[in-house]
Amino acid sequence: IIYNRLKKFGILRRERKEKILPLKNSKIEIKIQDFLKDSKVEFYTHQYMNIEHAYQCDILIPLMNLVLECDGDYWHGNPEYYPEERLTERQKLQMERDNIRTKELLEKGFRVIRLWENEIKEMRLEEFQNKIKNHNP
Repeated sequence: IIYNRLKKFGILRRERKEKILPLKNSKIEIKIQDFLKDSKVEFYTHQYMNIEHAYQCDILIPLMNLVLECDGDYWHGNPEYYPEERLTERQKLQMERDNIRTKELLEKGFRVIRLWENEIKEMRLEEFQNKIKNHNP
């Protein structure tokens, strides 16, 4: 019985790895994707990142070895709006996950840019292009 459960867990894990989540891009992800298309930059969405705390990144630009994360202000606990004392447990957990994943990606040689929702909403194409061109970890 235990072997069957472990076998089933392994199958489910592989299936989840190959399933694209979320099923729908957020508005901020779409805006960044449009910027990349306008800039003629090849990118992939929701790519599985094989790190210890594996997950699907928002956007991967392979030629630049760059991961872009479009973080919602509420869900990721933007400190501009949510000071530490007002964070929910869910926000604290997500921030911890984000920090761990960013660290692991950097250790694997990726560059990582995290963009906040409010920043994306105000961002113009030229500003975005400068951000990805001049980003140094």
